[in-house]
Amino acid sequence: MAVATPPMLSAVLGPLAWEWGQNKWNAEELQQRIELGKKDIKDRYGVTVSITPGEFPLEDKVQRSELFTKEVASLYIRFKALESVEGVLSQYPSPLVRKYVREIRIVKDLEMVSPSGMVDSASGTVDYAKKLIVTNVIPLLDAHFALLGDVPSKKTLHHEIAHLVCRDIPDSEWKALHPGVEYLSFFAKGVGDEEAAEGFIRAHSMTSPGEDIATVAEVILRPGSQYSDKLQKDSILNRKAGYLKNWYEKESDGLMNNTFWEDLKAGRVDQQYWQRREETK
Repeated sequence: MAVATPPMLSAVLGPLAWEWGQNKWNAEELQQRIELGKKDIKDRYGVTVSITPGEFPLEDKVQRSELFTKEVASLYIRFKALESVEGVLSQYPSPLVRKYVREIRIVKDLEMVSPSGMVDSASGTVDYAKKLIVTNVIPLLDAHFALLGDVPSKKTLHHEIAHLVCRDIPDSEWKALHPGVEYLSFFAKGVGDEEAAEGFIRAHSMTSPGEDIATVAEVILRPGSQYSDKLQKDSILNRKAGYLKNWYEKESDGLMNNTFWEDLKAGRVDQQYWQRREETK
């Protein structure tokens, strides 16, 4: 199977160059690079990336760093959002992304309403029919991380992609991996991540099979994350991880096989990974 070369925003957008206290970007240049990056992702993956207009929570923090004017700060947040999306999509074979994801929409704020009418903030959600992912910018508290971190978080993007890719996993098969499992409620209020029961990554996992699946997926796709050790030490989580790796291999027509998972763990999955795999077939 032919695999499209992953997007190279480092080439399209260019390196982020600045000197402390000096604005090295102008609004027109940033806007051009953002539009080129969006086009590249659309061409390579068939995914439209849209970023809501208006101010983001981080803009004032970025501006206070004295690196950017307010206008450039606004565009810079969008630049970082696009960079996060590109970094996540480059881990997947292009055909898998094209099959399951049509649009990624990044918004300022996102709220979810439970069946009982309870409203709470959320970091992401999906529309299965539209193959749409909606995620918010993460409310980073420090200008340093606003400049250098992920906006939105890559963990959230992997989590929402997993909802789409893994939507057809039968509940019965998943529950069989965790004998006697009982899921709690929509939000699992009052349960901290450190209190997550055996077989669960964190509290959010305990709300439904779908959230359990997506939360395990976000960990196996980010080796070295804060929950990786827990996954290795918990036999139930280990079974769940093995099941998901097999599922991703099947859904990617064999591309995300044992070689991929070994390479991912070893840090060999970079932006050129799928191109190298194609060349060595």
